[in-house]
Amino acid sequence: MKKLLTNKWLLIGIGIVALLIIFGGGNKAEAATLELGKYGDRIDGGLYTGEGNYAILSGELGIFGANIEYVDTDDSQLYTTLTTGLSTPLGDFGVYGLLSSTDEDTFEVGATYGLSLLGVDSLLDVAIDEDSQYTVDLSTEVPVFDNGSFAVSVGGAYGKSFEYDVDYDYVLGYARLDIDALYVKLNYLQNDLYSDDFEATTDVGLSLDF
Repeated sequence: MKKLLTNKWLLIGIGIVALLIIFGGGNKAEAATLELGKYGDRIDGGLYTGEGNYAILSGELGIFGANIEYVDTDDSQLYTTLTTGLSTPLGDFGVYGLLSSTDEDTFEVGATYGLSLLGVDSLLDVAIDEDSQYTVDLSTEVPVFDNGSFAVSVGGAYGKSFEYDVDYDYVLGYARLDIDALYVKLNYLQNDLYSDDFEATTDVGLSLDF
């Protein structure tokens, strides 16, 4: 019960901070976006978390960023993320905190490092949760074509978990088509928890800046 109450107030507190960043407490965020769409099956850290409609509200204020995501699955998922970062001569470093409210509330912290592999911009992400389970992911995205209103990009990720009851490896590849504010994303995920084969899912959405 104590942990449940603690996570409840942590969720409320992080949500309030996220809203202050997005709406700026009277100073409009430098960049704010509302995204609406439908997941074929949401993918997070190489795991499927559920099919359903979603809404994502995000914004940036200075070096701080916030993201609030609601997914209308059977158990109604809420994800609140706070981020900050720093650009250095050695690369871009970032840290974040993520509170997930699904079947139960879980909190994780992570660190990111931007690097170039064979001339391709990539992101290394290490995240650890309150149970000392952690994941390491390496991801990238490459633009293929962009004329301002029509864009195609491809990307992928490789990740591995540690200290879980059953650890896993995954490989993710995707292609994304953007037409103005609309997008369609085709995902191919192979995770040895599910299958030795790649499985395909499709996401669609609408992104609005304000």
